[in-house]
Formats: sequence, structure tokens, C-alpha cells
Amino acid sequence: VRVEYYVNENTFKERLHLYFVKNQRSSLRIRIFNLLIKLLTCALYIVRVCIDDDPVRATCYGCEEDLNHTEVLNFFGNKTDEQFQESPIINWQAVLWVNRTLPLWAIQVAVALVSLSEALLLAYLSYKGNIWQTLRSFHFLLELINTIPFILTICWSPLRNLFVPVFLNCWLAKHALENMFNDLHRAMQRSQSALSQQLMILSATFMCLVFTSVCGIQHFQRAGHRHLNLFQAVYYVIVTFSTVGYGDFVPDIWPSQLFMVIMICVALIVLPTQFEQLAFTWMERKKLGGTYSAHRAQSERHVVVCSTNLQADTIMDFLNEFYAHPHLQDYYVVLLSPMELDATMKMILQVPMWAQRVIYIQGSCLKDGDLTRARMSEAEACFILAARQYPDKTAADEHTILRSWAVKDFAPNVPQYVQIFRPENKLHVKFAEHVVCEDEFKYALLANNCMSPGISTLVTLLLHTSRGQEGQASQEDWHRLYGKCSGNEIYHIRLSDSRFFGEYEGKSFTYAMPASTHTGNMVWHW
Repeated sequence: VRVEYYVNENTFKERLHLYFVKNQRSSLRIRIFNLLIKLLTCALYIVRVCIDDDPVRATCYGCEEDLNHTEVLNFFGNKTDEQFQESPIINWQAVLWVNRTLPLWAIQVAVALVSLSEALLLAYLSYKGNIWQTLRSFHFLLELINTIPFILTICWSPLRNLFVPVFLNCWLAKHALENMFNDLHRAMQRSQSALSQQLMILSATFMCLVFTSVCGIQHFQRAGHRHLNLFQAVYYVIVTFSTVGYGDFVPDIWPSQLFMVIMICVALIVLPTQFEQLAFTWMERKKLGGTYSAHRAQSERHVVVCSTNLQADTIMDFLNEFYAHPHLQDYYVVLLSPMELDATMKMILQVPMWAQRVIYIQGSCLKDGDLTRARMSEAEACFILAARQYPDKTAADEHTILRSWAVKDFAPNVPQYVQIFRPENKLHVKFAEHVVCEDEFKYALLANNCMSPGISTLVTLLLHTSRGQEGQASQEDWHRLYGKCSGNEIYHIRLSDSRFFGEYEGKSFTYAMPASTHTGNMVWHW
């Protein structure tokens, strides 16, 4: 449901709060704009690094080189790497100052003004009487660090070449990305799975760690003897974080070494926490059984089996009979149940025969979210099995009827095959494609067995798929004969279309009966 705000805010702050925070769609636009601004600042930093090809001679804007700085330059030019390691000298001028062109400076100042204005406005709107809580916020302090130095350069031109750690805006971009996804889900009325949310946060955190490390080590090495470009810095950071450590690139001054030690410690603290949360979310999702993907539902055919309790013998009977039909071999079976899988069912679903074709989803037919996870609207059919764990069969039928109604309301075009106990409850699910009443079928079979002894055994054997291998190792002749005949099948065919029995069309039943007996199958002639 799309929410429209008709409010009577009178103050200017209330109206701004409505537009920037309360209104989902306008808040989402502001989050996207904030994310783009942060990414733009990181891109501008990379551009500045690429065009700054002489970091040794970096100095303040419009300043001339002093004598001490000239001696340092001569020292750097006359020393090899081994000689520099014996007596290193840090070029602090290269750390403090950078070479920044005037157009680039103007763009960065304009972006900083926009970012600072937005940060101050959001801080003003979120102010609730405690200003220190806002000032101690990590993201607010980071915003001040990355914007105020650029604004100061407007007042004093020598500061135009001042180094500002703009690459730290990647953490603000990560924060804006998380807020943007939250507003997106609120505005679109769609929820993102917890696992994908954790994966997004972990990926963003790792990228921020790598980007911060690359930019930091590249900048600190400006003060050393061996300078690194961005590609070399990326190579060094990846090799270091992967604990390979080839040693072809080594920081040669202590600020660079201290920075990498700090970043490694931060990575050892942050990443394991993210991995732990991801593993916990993954384990919880494994218990829920996951989701049947929309792409698979469009390209593959599947049926949904709804049951209150997944009993191993009941599910195995269903799977064996379902996949016994040759036209159903390419179908997927989605098991939807509110109960967790027991040890037996977990072992069954790990069998290669079923692992590739049977998908378990923990959920209820009474919840639209769970029916969406099972892609009930795209299913070829829905089988609703009776709840056998209830001692009261009337109560079990009530649960079955409620599930059938919920499926009918959610996916009215999906055929339903419903199993119930009491004949009087068939009326409530008459819309189903087929309704199997267990008591009605059982009592009818027993009644016919009184008139034709043995017909209950015959029908039972015909309804169960068998290859006729049962009892073949027995010493009793009747065991082997019984097992062999249990593999007989029943077919509904048109006599004129049969290649074997088409010649008997128009003949008497007594004439055609010996032919059907020799085939080994029970055949009904139509």
C-alpha cells in the first residue's frame, strides 16, 4: 500500500523532517544522492592521485621550496633502496601537501560544501536535545574531517594543496548504501532476505577496507624512497591481506608500516564479526530451507506438497509414486511444512536421487510470504496431505481445509489435490481438482471385499508402484508368485489405439481375455 502523507506540520523543521525522513520516496532519493556524492569524492581522489606525478616536490599552494626541502630532494635522488633502509629520512612535506590543479580543487570544494550542508541539515533534523550525541557520531565526525579542510582553503589560498583523506568517504558511502536499501524496501514494500543483506554488508566492508588501505599506503609511501602507484598499491594490499607476502613491495618508512599494522588489526576485528553474522544467518536460513527461485519457477516445472508434519514414510510414498510416472521425471517437488526436518528426513533429502529434485521450505500455507517463497502461483499443482499426527481426524480435516482455502485465495488457478479423512468435509473443498477421502475409500474397499474376496489386496497392489522383485529370494512359492504379480500395472487405454489389442476390437471379452493374460498386466478395455 502506497502511503501518502497529509499532515499539518506548521514549523519549517517539521516540514523538512517530513521530506527528508518520514516520506519514504523522497528520503530514498536523498539517500541515492548522498551515495553518489560520496562515490564522486572517492573518484575525484583517484583522479588527483593519477595526475600527481611528482609527489617529492609537493608543497603548499604558491610557496617556494626552502633549503631544507632541497637537501631532502638531493638525498632521495642519490640513495639506492638499500642505502635508504640504513638511514631513512621521511619527507613530511609529501605527506602534508599534494599537487592539486585548480579545476580539481574547485570541484572538490563544491562537493564538500554540498556534503557538509546535507550533514548539518540531517544533524539538525535528528537533534533531540543532546548535541553531544550528534557530535560524537562516527559518521558525522568523518564528514567534518573530509569537508571542513576544503572549506578552509577558500579563506586561505596556500591550503589549496593541503592533503585531505577524502578516501575515507568510502565508509560514508557504505553507510549511505545501507540506509538506501532500507528506504528502498520501505518504499517498494518489499523485504530483502537477511542473508543477502549480510552479504551486501560484508562485501561493502571488505571493499572499504581494501580501498582505505590502498589509498593510505599509496599516500604514506610518497614520503619514502620507493613510491607506489595505485595499481602497485592494490597489488601490495591484496597480497598482504591474503597472507601471501611475496616481498617485492615493502614499506620503507615507519608511517607506512604503522598504517598497515593498524589496517590489518582493523581487518582482523571487523571481518570476523561480519563472517560470524553471515554464518549465523546462513545456519538460520538452512533451517528454513531457503526459497524456490523465481528464475527456476519460470524455466522449470514444479509442484508444491503441503503437510503439517513431514513423516518419512508418507513423503517417501508420495515421491516414489509421483516419480513413477515417466512424464513427471523433470518436475521439482517443493515440500512446504512448518515443522523442522528430523534426522531421517534430512538423510532422505541428501540421497542423490532426491537431492536434485526435492526442495524443502519451512513455512506455512497460511502465510502469503511462505507461499511466495514456494512460488505457489507458478506451480503446476498443489498437494495438501492430511495431518496424521492429530488423534482427532475432524481437527485434522479442519487444518487441511484452512490450508486449502489459503492456497485457493493466493493462487486460484493452481489445481489442488486434497487428502482428508471425513466424507462430510468434502463439501468444503469441492473446488479442488481431486479430493481423496481416506475413510470413504477405505470403507468402500472393505465393503467390496465382502462381495469379491481379495479385491482389496488387488487394488492395493495396483495402487502401489512395484517392480515385482519382492519375495523373489523366499523359499515359498506363493511368496515369489505374490511378489511377481505385485509388479503388474493397470492402464487406461483406447482399444483402437493399442498396437497389441487393436485387433480384438469388436470381439467378445471371453475371446480377448487370454491375450491380456499373456501380457502379464491387468488391462481395462474401453
